[in-house]
Amino acid sequence: MSTALSILLANSSKPTSSARSTCLKLRVPIGSKCRLKNAKLSVFHHISTDEVYGDLHGTDDLFTETTPYAPSSPYSASKASSDHLVRAWLRTYGLPTIVTNCSNNYSPYHFPEKLIPLMILNALDGKPLPVYGDGMQIRDWLFVEDHARALYQVVTEGVVGETYNIGGHNEKANIEVVKTICTLLEELVPEKPAGVARYEDLITFVQDRPGHDVRYAIDAAKNRQGNWAGNRWKRLNPASAKRCNGI
Repeated sequence: MSTALSILLANSSKPTSSARSTCLKLRVPIGSKCRLKNAKLSVFHHISTDEVYGDLHGTDDLFTETTPYAPSSPYSASKASSDHLVRAWLRTYGLPTIVTNCSNNYSPYHFPEKLIPLMILNALDGKPLPVYGDGMQIRDWLFVEDHARALYQVVTEGVVGETYNIGGHNEKANIEVVKTICTLLEELVPEKPAGVARYEDLITFVQDRPGHDVRYAIDAAKNRQGNWAGNRWKRLNPASAKRCNGI
């Protein structure tokens, strides 16, 4: 007898672009969810984000699976609503669901609007490197291969009805990430665009994004039973950066 699994990773919106508009567009695939009501699935695995928890105010606090939801923006509120819908399908219809909430992912071939590839591409073109506010917003960075290993572990070993946090225990301020990229590019691409003496000179602080949370950090202890992750920030080194965007 075959086992039917469904893993939902779809995301068609981004916090930066959603914050630019005062018109919130929510598209809920009701038809798909109604079909799921009668689907013969062993697991429906919904992948969500740490943004649903809102802002961490302390320097040592961590998000756990029982942290109350407190989204700060329409974007993160829409993510929170999808989590609630999934859990409602479990309770109402018995759909065998598992939810995971992950921290910021990074990888080669990342969407070019995101922080790391945007900084790389702009630096190579001699364009400003826009940093929101003072750049001290902290995120927990997770290498995408580690995330994939954790997802596999959850969908094969996780308990239906449970939630699991997935993080990298790699807290970095945005400005630290940008300066790291500049340092790597000095080594990888020493021939700079005309008029650029140092890549760091391109850093430009811009008005902060509305509803921008200051700090996210994941407590992934519940999902660290297996061997899926460690401190992988070393992945952001010259070799991995070289694979990004064809450097």
